[in-house]
Amino acid sequence: MGKNIYLAVIVALLAGNATPAFAQGEFVKENLSRLIKKVGVHVGIGLSEPLDSDVTKATKYGVSVGLAPGRGNGWKYPVGITWFSEELRGASGEQFGLLQTRAALAGVGYGWHFGKLSTTVALQAGIALNTVKLDAAAARVFDSESEPKIRLKNSAIVRPQVRFEYFITERITVRTALSYIHTQPNIAVQTSAGPAPGNWNAHNVNAAIGLGYYPFRKQ
Repeated sequence: MGKNIYLAVIVALLAGNATPAFAQGEFVKENLSRLIKKVGVHVGIGLSEPLDSDVTKATKYGVSVGLAPGRGNGWKYPVGITWFSEELRGASGEQFGLLQTRAALAGVGYGWHFGKLSTTVALQAGIALNTVKLDAAAARVFDSESEPKIRLKNSAIVRPQVRFEYFITERITVRTALSYIHTQPNIAVQTSAGPAPGNWNAHNVNAAIGLGYYPFRKQ
């Protein structure tokens, strides 16, 4: 009789401990499934206005992975990658090279939802990988006997942004965004006669449009 009582107590304890573990597993599974259903891919193209007079004609392309805006207001944590190019010009105004920037960004934002339309204000930061491709005319632009040498650095990048997204269908959206990009690659030009004067910054204001696709989203 005593053994039966002990056995009953052990079974009860095991059952009591198993229930919370099972419940936790179901909780994680349910929330992970809910998260996956909101994941989407965003692609876009942008037109930029550089703020440095020695930098012109910026174009921008981007792809990112993010979550569907949802059906209510709330905090968001956008991540993504972006790349853009800008023409670099000398004191004469002639182009001598093309700055190419690729950046990974992450940040925080807040979104509002109005039916099929969602809007988000966000602040992102990250690291920009910068390269410069010299034009054939670079030596002439700086009156150098040989091709100039370009020194630049990878740089921090900060992007405040406001975005609007409209659901055309349950899974496809049109996205527009206005943002400011702040980054300083610290470009320096070394000619045969010595360092060339000039300071080229990649700051720009960008307007973009693109599409979003959420393959697992359901009503």
